[in-house]
Amino acid sequence: MEIVESHSLMSGRLQIVRFSDRKNYYARIYNPSTRNRIARSLRTTDIAIATDRAIEVWSDLAPLIEREIPVTSGSIETVVQTYLDAEQARVAAGQVLQGTVTDKQAQRRPMLLFCQLNNLRRITDIKPHSLNGFTAWRRDESRKLTTGKDDGKPLELSSLNKGIREVRAFFKWARHQHLTDVELELMEVTVRHERERKKNVAFTPEDYKKLSMELERWAITEASAPRHVIKRIRPSHWYSRRTFYYLLSILCLTGMRPTEATEKVLWKDITFRNKGETKAARAMDTACTIHIRNAKGKGSRHCVSNAGWVIKSYRQYITQFRSTNGYRPLKPTDNLIQYPPTEETYRYSQFGNEMRALVKRCNLEGRGYTIRSCRGYYVTQQLADGVPPYIVAKNSGHSVEVMRSAYEQLSPEQLMEVLCS
Repeated sequence: MEIVESHSLMSGRLQIVRFSDRKNYYARIYNPSTRNRIARSLRTTDIAIATDRAIEVWSDLAPLIEREIPVTSGSIETVVQTYLDAEQARVAAGQVLQGTVTDKQAQRRPMLLFCQLNNLRRITDIKPHSLNGFTAWRRDESRKLTTGKDDGKPLELSSLNKGIREVRAFFKWARHQHLTDVELELMEVTVRHERERKKNVAFTPEDYKKLSMELERWAITEASAPRHVIKRIRPSHWYSRRTFYYLLSILCLTGMRPTEATEKVLWKDITFRNKGETKAARAMDTACTIHIRNAKGKGSRHCVSNAGWVIKSYRQYITQFRSTNGYRPLKPTDNLIQYPPTEETYRYSQFGNEMRALVKRCNLEGRGYTIRSCRGYYVTQQLADGVPPYIVAKNSGHSVEVMRSAYEQLSPEQLMEVLCS
């Protein structure tokens, strides 16, 4: 490959050349740290246009070369893969969960697709404004390309902002690795008007009572009916029903996340106060403390609750079930929510399915109730009872601001009860 035409600019640090086997002009920029030249195609055969484009390339790359930021770091796909490999190393070190990396991998695909559509091939091709069109494209057009769905519905705001946060997190990492010095103009989308909550809506007291009564009938009363009425299902299935009954009560009384109750809490992590003059009074004491261990997340915390009596009842039921059906006795190291035949925890998805079926049986579909509604119900009820917001937030394991935006759903009637009583 021989140079057949050459023009020098910027005291020889910028050259515009044309090679014998290529018709387009190329810009060659001298890098003093490596003592070689970086070539970029100018995609034109017109020397005047090539000169203008060469000066643009020079203005983009010269500051990076002066800061010794690599400008030949490969394609965006390569840098993204390096980023994901670094995140996978954090999983191996126990710093983050595998689900976090899996989620990042899913969020990278729309960004890479947008870069391909806009001819952004290298990390150094991206300027502060290059991804300004990502928001509208991701909201209105991306679903047809990424999932094949073309129902005309825009992407949910929460999903859109999640993707934007991941894009910004990637470029923050790239800056720390000195692969770019770009500060994206791309920002999360905010709305002035209040958006109606459609999912994980906190139960109203009336609906919670209706759900509790139906769940009690389904898990307890139905199992206590005469033998000719009881459904012919295995004891382990009745155990699963009763477990869901207790789980829902525990979640609404403690405000724990469903995954915390099903995966992170052991029986040894629960401490009962057992305060009272008599043995019966101590047994009926409802106060307890739950140590929620979370070494890979935001840290462990203690949750204080009045769920003590419910948890004691659940423990008594488990002990009786294990003894009756020939399973080993309950151990302090067992999970709070555990399936005796396999000694494994229940899958979170199973309780989500049970919750949807419960809502359907109570004719409460369309109100946004899910198993995560228990957390919102707990926060809302605690605030309605006059508990200071900081105490509620601390006991729930998040900030007051997160509690206000994500969980608190006080009704006007509850506010009136608190403020005007």
